[in-house]
Amino acid sequence: MGYPRAHVVDPLDAGFYHCTSRCVRRAWLCGRDALTGRSYDHRKVWLENRYVELAAIFAIDLYAYAVMSNHHHVVLYVDPRRVDSWSDEEVAARWLRLCTAKDDTDQNDRFEALLADKQRLEQLRARLGDLSWFMRSLHEPIARQANREDDCTGRFWEGRFHANALLDEGAVIAAMAYADMNPVRAGITKDIARSPHTSIARRLGEDGLDGKNHTLADLGTLGLTLPEYTALLTWTVALHLRVADPPLPHSVAVLRRLGHRPHRWLARVKALRHRYRAYGELSVLRHYVQSLGQRWIKGMYAMA
Repeated sequence: MGYPRAHVVDPLDAGFYHCTSRCVRRAWLCGRDALTGRSYDHRKVWLENRYVELAAIFAIDLYAYAVMSNHHHVVLYVDPRRVDSWSDEEVAARWLRLCTAKDDTDQNDRFEALLADKQRLEQLRARLGDLSWFMRSLHEPIARQANREDDCTGRFWEGRFHANALLDEGAVIAAMAYADMNPVRAGITKDIARSPHTSIARRLGEDGLDGKNHTLADLGTLGLTLPEYTALLTWTVALHLRVADPPLPHSVAVLRRLGHRPHRWLARVKALRHRYRAYGELSVLRHYVQSLGQRWIKGMYAMA
């Protein structure tokens, strides 16, 4: 059953979301077509590059992603209020980076025209802090590019992306782990550092000794260091692969700090495969449904 987007995404308040989308055609259009043998893996790079590009334009931070053969996952932090601090010039410049001209229209003319239209600027300001516009800006150019390559028309993605609200740190980290573990669950790899087209591979490949990454959000906002998250993810993978008693005490300490029971952690991560509206501790879920004017938490997952 689908839910109104307003029952999942608050357009005014900041929040974390786990979003997924699938291709609609029979072929695995971002992987290897089993019938023709043709590989479309290069399209996964298109998505990765687009994630990073959009995160630098929108008031949205990129925490995790995984691009698979027929779907992708992305964990985002959306902050609609951030756009309020942007000047009109910054809003116009960001929008022109997003929507480049198809002809030889002078960028300076377009920039000045936007600055002169205050009503249009306020509309664009709201869009730059909107999750749906982020996902639309992600999907549409990829679909057009793939259709040109295939010399066809029609839908490339499902008509509506799915979004889960992540209501506390534990839910956010579980969703990140779920995304980063996708190639492991698919049997593509057992080594997270070599997980193709995932955020963990990018973090481990780009981060220097200072632990800073210039294309992904800082894990410090979640109270984590990269070594802590890597250890937690490695331990979770070991549990998934049924390695006997994987000893990673630092990961267990992180879970206890988050209020999670270590022996239930893998189940919490796997729960992200289901299309619940929201994930979080029971007390947080109760407050969330009250804000929606509801009295039930059906369709949500309590990560106790």
